[in-house]
Amino acid sequence: MIEACVPEVVKCVRCGKCRSVCPTLDVVGWDNFGSRGRMILSGEIIKNGFEPNETALNSIFSCTTCKHCYEVCPSKAKVPEVMEMTRNILVNAGKGLTSHRKMYERVERLGNPYDEHKDRNWWMPEYKEPEEAEVQYFVGCTPTYRTNDIAKSTVAVMDAFNIPWAFVRDQKCCGSPLIRTGYQPITAEHNIDRMIETAEKTGAEIVVTSCAGCYKTIKGDYPIKAREFDIEVMHISQYLADRIKKGELVIDKEVNMKVTFHDPCHLGRHMGEYEAPREVLKAFGVEIVEMEHAKQSSWCCGAGGGVRMAFPDLTESIAKKRVKEAEDTGADIFLSACPFCVYNLKENSENLDVKDMVQFMAENL
Repeated sequence: MIEACVPEVVKCVRCGKCRSVCPTLDVVGWDNFGSRGRMILSGEIIKNGFEPNETALNSIFSCTTCKHCYEVCPSKAKVPEVMEMTRNILVNAGKGLTSHRKMYERVERLGNPYDEHKDRNWWMPEYKEPEEAEVQYFVGCTPTYRTNDIAKSTVAVMDAFNIPWAFVRDQKCCGSPLIRTGYQPITAEHNIDRMIETAEKTGAEIVVTSCAGCYKTIKGDYPIKAREFDIEVMHISQYLADRIKKGELVIDKEVNMKVTFHDPCHLGRHMGEYEAPREVLKAFGVEIVEMEHAKQSSWCCGAGGGVRMAFPDLTESIAKKRVKEAEDTGADIFLSACPFCVYNLKENSENLDVKDMVQFMAENL
């Protein structure tokens, strides 16, 4: 893994084009808190064993891994991957951040990063596993413990369309916050085993998640960091958009509303999905007004990469900039397709209603 990151570090030609898109640099203003500065620091850590001081550590760990720099980089240097590997080196050397280490210990002990002791299905006590199902629902930690309306709305939407579904039984944290902060995805094997068991028991070979972070981790990281498995993984927006295009799901209600949509970094730049959420929203007849920065150039919400946990003031500043862009569109509602983005943007929005796409759907079916 270290050897794979060295070429990515070398790819960076120090041109500085990333300076205009780095959300952290936009707030802090120091070059070593931008992608170019971080790549220089990472090169010294990875290749030369540089011992970082507190400022250097804060630089490495304040990257939201939003991947916006990659979109403008002429060399296509993979900064998020380099940051994750650099953080892993630092963690293994005992130089990780205390807040991230405590989060790792919570996941190790309880299977979630929020220090919650509740059962994963606590919010739906009447659930009974079906004998047959079309999809498995991997809920994720944030919808389970912090944005419960998103989990309930996802279930409500599937029920409204008569989609037979089953929970991924006994699931644990997907591992996204661990990977992003330099730790190993200790729950990956467990979750893959549960998905396989649920598929064997119910026949459901599609895993659907309403969390962009879970989607990126299970589909993008698990085959590399755990082992290959043959179950299809889809974000809920992709699954619904595909069924709508095929004429299998019909939305017969038009909503006279102006909406703007925030592309989650994990769903968009990391996994290349921009159209599915918009296709679902268009099926409701809404007017979508794009923000100044949308799709590939979407501004990060500021919460990813462990930044919200370690640098809350920085996260707040980044989020408020994104909320201001949404307000400037004149939209009636601010939508996204990631519980963590919704959670963070909602906390930093005073005037605009922030909701997940599935919440909007559940309210308007």
